[in-house]
Amino acid sequence: MAYFLKKSKLKKGIYLQIYESFYDPQRGHTAHKSYKALGYVDDLIQNGIDDPVAFYKQEVFELNKKRDERLKQEKNKLISDEETPEKALGYFPVKSINLSLGVKKYLDLMQAVTGFHFSVFSFISSLVYARIVQPCSKRKTFGDVLPMTLEKTFTQFSPFRKTV
Repeated sequence: MAYFLKKSKLKKGIYLQIYESFYDPQRGHTAHKSYKALGYVDDLIQNGIDDPVAFYKQEVFELNKKRDERLKQEKNKLISDEETPEKALGYFPVKSINLSLGVKKYLDLMQAVTGFHFSVFSFISSLVYARIVQPCSKRKTFGDVLPMTLEKTFTQFSPFRKTV
């Protein structure tokens, strides 16, 4: 919702109102509703406001500023709620199954001839755990999801081989 000042020319003079604009999903477009009726410009001048249009434009500006700050705080709260490590703890059962399969010894044998700087088993396992916790692209998994898990080995992964 955004706020704006509406000036209506009526028989008695210019009438000021603050309106808020919002998206109406039923109609499929934006709609407006009156937020605050202010009154006629002549009456407002008689009540002591020298320039009512400028005065209420400033009030609309401050309403929009508060609205933007509130939306930003809500967005930050949603982001911080999503990134809590407690949500990334769901990989422990899969980790237990993975370790009981005994795949590590075979991957270690395969790694012996490649010469990687990191453990291929740890790398693949971490990616699998992260994809189970939050399915997304490989890049987002590596950059965003792996740091949230308790696997601290992800910082050692490098796509480059040793030079012989």
